[in-house]
Amino acid sequence: GDGVHSGSTTEQLSISNAAVTMDGWQYQFEVSTACMPLLSDVVTLTVWDNPVPTITPVGAYPYYPLICGGDVLTMDGAPMGGSGTYTTHQWSGAIGPLSGTNTQVVDFETVVKGQYALAYTVTDSRGCVGSDVVTIENERPTAQFISDAVPSCGYMEVNFTNTSSAEATSFLWDFDDGTTSPDKDVTHGFDNISPDGQVAYYNIFMEAISDHNCRDTARSVITIYPKVDATIDADPTEGCQPLYVTFITAPGAGNYRWDFGDGSAAVDGGYVIYHMYENYTTAAVVHTVELTTTSFYGCQDTETVDITVEPIPAPNFSAAPMVQTYPDATVTFTNTTTAGPWTFSWDFGDGNSSNEENPVHTYNDPGTYMVKFYVNNGDCIDSTGTSVVIHPREPVAAFAEPPGGCSPLEIQFVNQSQWVTTYMWDFGDGYVSTKENPSHTYYDPGEMTIRLQVNGPGGTDYASWTINVYETPNLAFNSAPDSVFVKDMPVRFFNLTSGATDYQWDFGDYYEDGTAAPLNFSNAADTSHIYYTEGVKDVKLVAWNEHCIDSLILPAVKVIPAGDIQFPNVFRPDPSGPTGGFVDPNDPNLDPSIANSIFFPGVNKQVEEYHLYIYNRWGELIFQSHDINKGWDGYIKGSLAVQGVYLWKVTLVYKNGSPDSMAGDITLLWKKAQ
Repeated sequence: GDGVHSGSTTEQLSISNAAVTMDGWQYQFEVSTACMPLLSDVVTLTVWDNPVPTITPVGAYPYYPLICGGDVLTMDGAPMGGSGTYTTHQWSGAIGPLSGTNTQVVDFETVVKGQYALAYTVTDSRGCVGSDVVTIENERPTAQFISDAVPSCGYMEVNFTNTSSAEATSFLWDFDDGTTSPDKDVTHGFDNISPDGQVAYYNIFMEAISDHNCRDTARSVITIYPKVDATIDADPTEGCQPLYVTFITAPGAGNYRWDFGDGSAAVDGGYVIYHMYENYTTAAVVHTVELTTTSFYGCQDTETVDITVEPIPAPNFSAAPMVQTYPDATVTFTNTTTAGPWTFSWDFGDGNSSNEENPVHTYNDPGTYMVKFYVNNGDCIDSTGTSVVIHPREPVAAFAEPPGGCSPLEIQFVNQSQWVTTYMWDFGDGYVSTKENPSHTYYDPGEMTIRLQVNGPGGTDYASWTINVYETPNLAFNSAPDSVFVKDMPVRFFNLTSGATDYQWDFGDYYEDGTAAPLNFSNAADTSHIYYTEGVKDVKLVAWNEHCIDSLILPAVKVIPAGDIQFPNVFRPDPSGPTGGFVDPNDPNLDPSIANSIFFPGVNKQVEEYHLYIYNRWGELIFQSHDINKGWDGYIKGSLAVQGVYLWKVTLVYKNGSPDSMAGDITLLWKKAQ
């Protein structure tokens, strides 16, 4: 009577809904008779656990058990526990969307929205059974829309009305032209400007999205025939008659209908066409051109453009007189052009112009002038012309009269002729020139008659002038010998000049301060000179006659310095020891202290051979040198000589071959201690 056991007083005991807690309970059967009761064997009750499944999604499903229609939901029965191994798996209920019914893991997939109740049962090897249930809500909004689109020519705006199901709470439109929209109902423009005439098809996509991000897509196609563009490019749009105009429009149409607006018949042509406009009035005429283009799909467009045609005048004039002789050169011009809104321009052919209607013009020079008369109407212009002749005057030959002079005489001639085009000069010495202002040099003396012949449009004329070209002395000289010593033998100068009567010599013999040496100048024709200064001498000879003078400078003579030698009368040897006595008096960097410590000739010029002897006061030779650059350093056999007076003697030969000898005394002083 405990709800689990029944028939406990009968021969058969029934146990129902045995719980796991009853596992191990023992049971014994007692039989009672008239005799004592008898007990059966003890029986132990065994109760096993049932498996416990839990249907679990495999993966991320943020709204499980709600999923989006069309998505794949993987579910695992995920059994746990039980009394053994799992032997069977069974799915039941709305099993149509399942990938299988007898596996632990199944896939759920369907685009049909709704609720799907599913049960999963698992049985283990001891027959214990466990179950779990789940209801899948398959959510899928229905995306749909309608539009007022019809096949159109060129640009069209389309209104899209969204008729999607209520689950759709947001939307995304793709118009197939690179643009999108998130609005529910939209209006969008489509165009087709294909230059090759292709039909444009726009694939419209609209995606409906629920709050759970479930999506559905609707699509449609918009057809746009190619736009016909009748835009006209006219070149030019205005101008003077006859005006040739080129018309161009966009290609790709099936037909082009041109009406040129000037009364001529409209024509069916291509997208490029030409037309000529005329205007014989005196005012501008405007023609409106109309183009109608039709595509292969029946699309049309119309465009117009204005063409302005200006008239061109017919110029005419008279000139009086047309022929004159200079200086008469004034011409009156009379305009005889038909009256109109014209402006006028004259080109008189001489670089001058006028905007008067009837000008009077004076020409400055003779000539034949091409006169041009321009008549304008804005940018429209026409012209006519005639020749006006101004005969030239006879030419006049003249030039500035040059003075005479000494040869070579260079003259720059200054032409003063008038009304001349060509020149011919005869200089009187056999030379000629055709230059207007020539330059000429006369080299030979004599009387020269200069003649000028000029030619011009009016004839020929002549002019002449006589000049005297005087002889300029022709200087030349030589000398001997070409080298001498100072104050030695004289140099003779031989005058070879011709054409001179008077002379002056400058022998170039100057001291360092610029003072001239004795007898440096001479007026003799041939002369001689003894030089007092050394160096290469430039000799100048000036020669002249009654009219002309000239000079000549030549480096004619080399003057060699004369021999010279000079000795000091006292010196102070270097107390630090012998120096060898070598010294070069011509060395510009010679230390004076060294020079003063050696006895040697401080001045020596042109010495060819040299011998120096030093004696003490008893006449004993204590030093000798045969090198002019080696003097006595004041030491005798390595020891400093005593203070006192010593005698010296020199024999020598100068470079000019002259021998010489001299003697004297030298005082040797010791240097004071520092």
